Amino acid sequence: MKGDYTMKKKTMTKIVSLLIAAVMVFALFGCGSSSSSTSSTSSTSSSTASSASTSSSGTKQLNVFLDLSCGGLGDKGFNDLTFEGLKKAGTDLNIKYDYAEPKSYSECEAYVMDAASSKEYDLIIGIGYDNYSAVDAASQAYPDQKFVLLQSALDRANVSCIKESLDQMGYLTGIYVGEMMSKDLLPGIEGNRSVGFIIGVDTDEGRTELYGFKAGIYDVCKDQVSVQYTEVGAWNDSATGKELALSLHEKGCGIVWHYAGTSGLGIFEAANEVDGLYVIGSSGNQNSLNSKVLCSTMDCMDNQVFNCIKDFQAGKFEAGTKYLGFSDDAIRLEFDGSSVTLPADIKTELASVQKKLSAGEIVPPDTEDEYNKYIAK
Repeated sequence: MKGDYTMKKKTMTKIVSLLIAAVMVFALFGCGSSSSSTSSTSSTSSSTASSASTSSSGTKQLNVFLDLSCGGLGDKGFNDLTFEGLKKAGTDLNIKYDYAEPKSYSECEAYVMDAASSKEYDLIIGIGYDNYSAVDAASQAYPDQKFVLLQSALDRANVSCIKESLDQMGYLTGIYVGEMMSKDLLPGIEGNRSVGFIIGVDTDEGRTELYGFKAGIYDVCKDQVSVQYTEVGAWNDSATGKELALSLHEKGCGIVWHYAGTSGLGIFEAANEVDGLYVIGSSGNQNSLNSKVLCSTMDCMDNQVFNCIKDFQAGKFEAGTKYLGFSDDAIRLEFDGSSVTLPADIKTELASVQKKLSAGEIVPPDTEDEYNKYIAK
């Protein structure tokens, strides 16, 4: 790919005989790994892609480009899981792939447009709201190129969108928090009735989870527990995430949950520095990051990325927006690795609520207006 920005590349190929293995080993030693700028490694990337353009079965090998969200790798959640799904597709589905770690919306647009204009890729995947405008522009400029947009929605004939039912995740988390607080089951914050929610960048997806969360707490505690909301302004600023968590604690919050990517890692540092602060992880299993992590809300991005590539490889591509929830193994509330005890009666209640959410018996609000109507019933 052309450009003056840094592109991380990775090509995965199955080896079907000792002869091919020897050739590949020789090629790898000759080429080395590509982790510097495209301009300095473009010839290497081209020769590697050319040698792996056909699979062992003689069919054309699928080539996929993935643009991560601005938080980048190392967030112990959203992007890391996304990349795991891509790597698994490389190994299990015998695909080739390239990926990029943008730092801004403008970089998202540059990476995605450059990938589309190269006409190298069968499928281009954009992750999160950060890639909304990037995929929007590129899908119009290149109508024959197929795109997948995860965690956001776009109405284009060549774009397949997948969104999670974050209102359901928020609601179930709210039920859990409400039960733990109302029953004073968290040592050090007995009697505390305030919770904080930190978002990286103000998006519809984040607010969907927020209002579901508030509704879940309300159904347990009514008006006895308040939720304070604040925004970092970026997905990759853990220092500000920490400052906001400490500020929320000073304002009386006994629990802080984040939907903030790498910025959210700051809340675990904050919980290490002060007493009386519990936290909730996001997007991946972050339960081991602190002894006061109640649970983690899992965006199973590894499954989503792998499955969308698998479907595309099988000839299944549907434009429009698909919503995935608990029953699709797209989201879950994760307690494994948490040092905080989950009481058996609350575990049973959460399982019951989750079934009702999946069955449509409980429909949480996902906007402020809907939330106000919800609590007015």
